[in-house]
Amino acid sequence: MPSKQEAEGSNPPWVAFFYVIVGRFKIRKRNRVLQEMDNLLIKAYDEVVSIRYLEPKKSKCLYIIAHGAGAGIEHPFMETCQKLLYDVNIATYAFNFIYKEKGKKFPGGKKALDETYKAVWKHVVENFDYPVFIGGKSMGGRISSRVIDDLKDVKGLIFLGYPIHPPGRPEKFSSPQLFEIDHPMLFLQGSRDAFSSQPFASKTVESTKNGKLIWLNGGDHSWKTRKKDDKTQEQLMAQATSANPAGSTAA
Repeated sequence: MPSKQEAEGSNPPWVAFFYVIVGRFKIRKRNRVLQEMDNLLIKAYDEVVSIRYLEPKKSKCLYIIAHGAGAGIEHPFMETCQKLLYDVNIATYAFNFIYKEKGKKFPGGKKALDETYKAVWKHVVENFDYPVFIGGKSMGGRISSRVIDDLKDVKGLIFLGYPIHPPGRPEKFSSPQLFEIDHPMLFLQGSRDAFSSQPFASKTVESTKNGKLIWLNGGDHSWKTRKKDDKTQEQLMAQATSANPAGSTAA
């Protein structure tokens, strides 16, 4: 297996993260997206949620990707992330939380969110023989950081815009669990993200046991950019998984 330095020098942020932990794999540029839409029963609540699973033929690992508070797996951000990771041979398993499946706007209590995530992880490890990573977009990533201690055989966590603090209010930091996590963690944050001011976010990640921070220049919480910025949201998303993510800087 290559060293961490070798992997990071020749691979994009997401791919390097998987690469260092799992091992070498080839990038396929023209995969046809093969996806499976299905339902999963969350037994603790007797509720069914929608899932979307993408599996490249040469998958080396699987990433459980949970959505943010405002949109479910049908959101273009979620769909694009899955397709980009498919193109680098990473299988993904996305799912709706129960509140979103019911068409509700607000997530509700933590217990149902956490139990849903744990139920999805249980289903994945019982049915797929891949090294498993967990995480997600914003709220989905935060939930994964809350439940990691209850899960086994997880190789690492990947956060797609982690809400380190409420918008513009770093004094309201509410994720102390990050400092207790031993697993490797990768934070992919927009440089203009109101949920992660740069000085505070950098200090927070540096204080974790095994975290790494990548800034996507010009991006907001969903990696959207302004007209005056050099890159579009689509380009930043591709940058996160492309062979040469110029413009990202590791903290």
